[in-house]
Amino acid sequence: MVEVHVAVNAFFIVSGFYMAFILNEKYIGKNKSYNLFITNRFMRIFPVYWVVLLLFVIYSSIRADIIFQTYIRNIPSFTSLYFLIKNIFLFSFISMPRSYILDVPAWSLGVELTFYLFAPLITRLKFKKTLLLLLAYLFMDLFLSHTFLNHVINDIQSYFLQSQFTFFVLGILSYWIYTKVKTLNIKKEIVTCTELIIIIYTLFYGFMPFLNNDILANIYYLLIACGIPFFFLNSRKNSVSNFLGELSYPIYISQWLVLYVLSDYIKIVPINKNFIPMFEIIAVLLFSFLLYLVIMKPLDRIRDSRIKKKTIVSPKAIKEIPAYAIATD
Repeated sequence: MVEVHVAVNAFFIVSGFYMAFILNEKYIGKNKSYNLFITNRFMRIFPVYWVVLLLFVIYSSIRADIIFQTYIRNIPSFTSLYFLIKNIFLFSFISMPRSYILDVPAWSLGVELTFYLFAPLITRLKFKKTLLLLLAYLFMDLFLSHTFLNHVINDIQSYFLQSQFTFFVLGILSYWIYTKVKTLNIKKEIVTCTELIIIIYTLFYGFMPFLNNDILANIYYLLIACGIPFFFLNSRKNSVSNFLGELSYPIYISQWLVLYVLSDYIKIVPINKNFIPMFEIIAVLLFSFLLYLVIMKPLDRIRDSRIKKKTIVSPKAIKEIPAYAIATD
């Protein structure tokens, strides 16, 4: 299977694609507002994360976790406020080692949130300009970082354009590929074949000793970037895949908390060790579903209500509108 850091980078590619999609097809016209986009994204990310973080702190305090208490005590007093701000807001420009983040998977949210800040500025660039942006970043990362400008480059990458920026831009390029692919009459067999190639490569990722890790990972990233348009075409109107997509965030952000709690009770509850992984998966899914029902779904209604709907035009009036003037939804 794919290594964890490779899977996270692949997620950044998917995120770049999705941000480009919604900014070019949802946040347009009357909804082309930076504040609307940013606040809607924050409403999507922060509430669930804050609930998970609060539960983590409460449980650790009740449990009188020695490691947790030692961890808190060892934070120098002058960094305590900084530590608190980092764990609440996560942004990558709030520089602090990943080991200081209480909910471990949340480090990637910091990268994601920082990308949101300038996503509206770059996701609307067309394919060629986006490709030039990617090449410029790679040139900066691979060449300029080894020159006398290395301190400047390191600061830029540490606070704003981290190495994951490459994957977000790959996702944006993937979106522009999608805009071309969706206009073509592609046979279903080709779409299915593309999906199977990615699935097979994912499953057998660790069984290719003839390729080194970097080559394996780079091939995987390109497969994901090229395959997303086909996956999206095939699953966009699939209610099951859409629901699983909704659950992916609460699963990702709450898994650490759930496994942390279960680690105590599995020791005292008589359960066959062979069933522990299944038990953990079920627990993560149930808790994630609860987060979705109680927090995400109500907030999604609020977020959707903030999007101004297009005026409904009668069929007769549509005939009088030139084809090039009809905006896509």
